[in-house]
Amino acid sequence: MRHFKLLLGLVIVLLYGGCQSDSRIKIIKMGHAQVTAHPVHNAMVYLAERLEEKSKGRIKVKVYPNQQLGTERELLELLQIGSLGMTKVSAASLEAFSPEISVLGLPFLF
Repeated sequence: MRHFKLLLGLVIVLLYGGCQSDSRIKIIKMGHAQVTAHPVHNAMVYLAERLEEKSKGRIKVKVYPNQQLGTERELLELLQIGSLGMTKVSAASLEAFSPEISVLGLPFLF
C-alpha cells in the first residue's frame, strides 16, 4: 500500500506540479499484455479508480489489456515515443532495450 501511495503521489506531482489549469482533465493510456482476469490487470484497474478518486476526476487512466495496443516490445516502443503513458512489461522484454536489466532474470537472485 505504501508503494501505491508513493506512485500515486509521484504521478500527481508530475502531472500537476506546474502552472496548469485545474479545469483540464489528463487522460493516461496504460497498456499491458495480461488478460482481464489476471491480478495485474485488476491492480491496474484499481490504480485507475483510485487515481481518478484522489485527483477529483482531473486524472483518468484508460487501461488497454490483452495486447490491444501491441506486444510487450511494441508497448515499450509506444512508451518511448510518447504515445503511451504507462505500461507493465516483463523483465525479459526490457533486456532488448537495456542489457543491464538481464540481472533481474537471474535465478535465485531474490
